[in-house]
Amino acid sequence: MGYVNLHSHSDYSNLRLIDSINKIPDMLTTAKNIGLNGLAITDHEALSGHLKAIEFVAGKQKDDESWKDFKLVLGNEIYLCRNGLNKDTVERGERYPHFILLALDNEGHRQLREISSRAWERSFMMFLKRVPTWYSDLEDIIMNNQGHVVATSACIGNILGMWFLNKEFDKVEEHLVWCQKVFGEGNFFLEMSPAAYEEQIEYNKYLIELSKKYNIPLTIATDAHYGRPEDFPIHEAFLKSKEEDRETADFYKYTYLMTADEIYELMTYVDKNIIDEALENTNRIADRVAGYDLYRPQTIPRLPDARSESNFEFYLKTARINPKYEYINKYVSSEYEDDRYGVFLVLDALKQLGLEGERKERHLNQIELELEEMWVVSDKIGQRLMSYFLTIRVIIQKIWDEVGSLTCPGRGSGPASLVCCLLGICDGDPLEQGFDLWFYRFIHRERAELADWDFDSEASKRGAISQMVYNMCKGIGGDAVSVCTFGTEGSRSALLTACRGMGLSNDIGQYLSSLIGQNRGFSYSLEDTYNGNEDKGIPQSKEFKKEIDKYPNLYKTACAISGLVTRLGQHACGMLLYNGNVYDYNALATTPSGARVSQFDLGDSEKMGSIKYDFLSTDALDKIHTCMDLLLKDGLIEWQGSLRATYNKYLHPDVLD
Repeated sequence: MGYVNLHSHSDYSNLRLIDSINKIPDMLTTAKNIGLNGLAITDHEALSGHLKAIEFVAGKQKDDESWKDFKLVLGNEIYLCRNGLNKDTVERGERYPHFILLALDNEGHRQLREISSRAWERSFMMFLKRVPTWYSDLEDIIMNNQGHVVATSACIGNILGMWFLNKEFDKVEEHLVWCQKVFGEGNFFLEMSPAAYEEQIEYNKYLIELSKKYNIPLTIATDAHYGRPEDFPIHEAFLKSKEEDRETADFYKYTYLMTADEIYELMTYVDKNIIDEALENTNRIADRVAGYDLYRPQTIPRLPDARSESNFEFYLKTARINPKYEYINKYVSSEYEDDRYGVFLVLDALKQLGLEGERKERHLNQIELELEEMWVVSDKIGQRLMSYFLTIRVIIQKIWDEVGSLTCPGRGSGPASLVCCLLGICDGDPLEQGFDLWFYRFIHRERAELADWDFDSEASKRGAISQMVYNMCKGIGGDAVSVCTFGTEGSRSALLTACRGMGLSNDIGQYLSSLIGQNRGFSYSLEDTYNGNEDKGIPQSKEFKKEIDKYPNLYKTACAISGLVTRLGQHACGMLLYNGNVYDYNALATTPSGARVSQFDLGDSEKMGSIKYDFLSTDALDKIHTCMDLLLKDGLIEWQGSLRATYNKYLHPDVLD
């Protein structure tokens, strides 16, 4: 009988604690190769690998007919804790019981993202990062909209297992009744594991009793942390590399992807009919999965501006613009308010320049060219580029006015745009400055996409700017988070990790890692170093091969560890801004230092509808600001009512000699 393993971990389970050596492509391929009907990704409070799993399976199903019926299930192994548990209320010996949630459709996945975001929002450090989900979270999010998420009791590390081991049987009934109430009829299951050690065997028998007593169906899952039984020594070494005294033998000996036959062999103490039914229940759950479409167009966040204080609509209605400027007139009469307001700002700024004759004509012609390209690109991507620039304009203004930081005249190809200059998001009239760079490098219909604008501000104000952006988005019911990064084990660090886990000295690891070559600062892979790679021009390191072969299984272990995700970090400058809740597009996490970040990396975040804004900083702007302060102090320049007005009068690129 085929079945779907509904409890398995990829290397994204390593974000808080070293846990799994399963890389997503490998674990899905292994599941398919051993005859499983499907697989659920249920990482420890992490949804980060979900889009990558979707894309891997979709690619296989497109190219290989044998993958057609393979079912991918997206889930999360949460820590279901008492209401109110946080850093201020945590008690000594607090429990963090495991619990499995499986999304059946897009709405179910949104519920998972909201639940996970709440848990990470209240996360705290207690030996490691704790991310408690409260019972009330599931009541708020799932109970009022049932049928989109299925739950299982999870491994023996769940609350039922804890009560069973402590013989606290009187607490069980209330919990089971609660689970059935929250998830609804047919949406909660008791999970057995085929692990063959005494506690698990007795616990499985207990679950069978509960199933009969409370009419709750059973499932069987292996809680897979590695691929096949032969990978156990590698997984054991990986765990022990971080915690020398970590016990692995009993529990983890059976946490691999098993065939149905292997499950039957390990569970001979259970009636075959019960096993049959439990395995078939996994198929029934998977059959209910409607598939997932997490992709959505990137959505430009809208930030409040001063348009309500202007009379721009009246100005545009009464303005007389030469009909030869087709696209200026298109913007003036556009159905989109952002287009109309944006062109008003551009024309008003042009008016303030006081240009006459040929110079004015030249500027109008340039505006027409740029607005034409913006219009065509906007139509192609289904979003208004003017909206994107207006959001940037608000942020630039607040950096000057509220944070008190200078911003750079511009970076990259953006300052070649006269429209951007007139909107005030960069400095320096490109027609007057004599730029060699043409604006088509910035916006072009053959590369129809949202523009990529980078902010530069004073390095000393970086934290204040991030806080300002967060407060601004929160103030309108939105959110702002940093883009996350995932640290992986490189070839050298993987080798050192493998040595620690196998009990080899650090000197051995350091020596072997020194034999790994590199090119332009990037180390060669272990495989290329060991075997050579003719296509890449990498010769085999005979010395490395000879030395590492002295230690049985070291090379194999290090190769398995190399490339694993093991750390969650924060992008140096990228932020994602939202008008709504972060979980409508993404999910929230926090770094070890407490920084709020996305759960999905930049590429996946953008595919799910997020837009990254780069908030860069430079010490040069701090120095320029200090110079301005000294000039003001010594009376060599005069304050013009605001930081930006003072800068524009004396240091703006258009007024400097």
